[in-house]
Amino acid sequence: MMDLSSSSLGVQSYSTLLRLHISLYNFLNDDDRDIRENATAIVTQNVLRIACPMVPLAASELLVRKLGEVFQTSILEPAVTKVIGQKDIHELLNEARKSNDILFTKEKQNLWVDDVREIDLWKETAERAVLTHQGDEGEIRAAMGRLLTFVKNGIGALIEYQNEIEGKGKTRDGEDAPLGWATSSEDAFVLGWRVFAALGIVKAWRRFTPVEDGEPLNGVWLEVIELEKRFGGAGVFEAAGGRSEESIISSCLSNMS
Repeated sequence: MMDLSSSSLGVQSYSTLLRLHISLYNFLNDDDRDIRENATAIVTQNVLRIACPMVPLAASELLVRKLGEVFQTSILEPAVTKVIGQKDIHELLNEARKSNDILFTKEKQNLWVDDVREIDLWKETAERAVLTHQGDEGEIRAAMGRLLTFVKNGIGALIEYQNEIEGKGKTRDGEDAPLGWATSSEDAFVLGWRVFAALGIVKAWRRFTPVEDGEPLNGVWLEVIELEKRFGGAGVFEAAGGRSEESIISSCLSNMS
């Protein structure tokens, strides 16, 4: 693992190097404590060059921030994947259906990972890459295409799911719909968070980037806006996703190059 500020970065394969550091980030979120601690030591000492010890959560935030600075718009592909997930939207919806019908709470595959925190962290990273416009414009538009398609399908899936729940009579006075703050389905809540985080990234991009009427992206955008109006509540999730940045071990930040 190399220092990302090294001048030798330019002679290496960006894609290979980026994948390597994304793997290291994943180790910081492993549910095995030893793996997390070993990964944290590598990140702080060899990647970020920080002398003081850190906890995995802090190291992961600083690593993502550093990756965004170094890889610019190339970070968008993994960032978008972290925001929208790797599963098909219908597979995510089916998981939400199952989790709402089972009698006992199922155990998460990785108890360490906070899905909402992960989505928020990578959403912020993607927004920074888009707003700075440093790098390949083609990478930005490719990322926006993935996000718009996900949002379009995601809002449609959430509308379908909400109609199913209401049709079964599972919501009563004082209870939440699938995307309420106390929803009984964690999978449905995370799916909703992914959808509106993705929508937030696209909106950040649209504020500064003109899109011609004839462009395919514009057609999908108009469909998304119509779906958003039908579904409602997007502003709530955008506000929730735009949390203020915490101070991450300020004594260490001053030592970053």
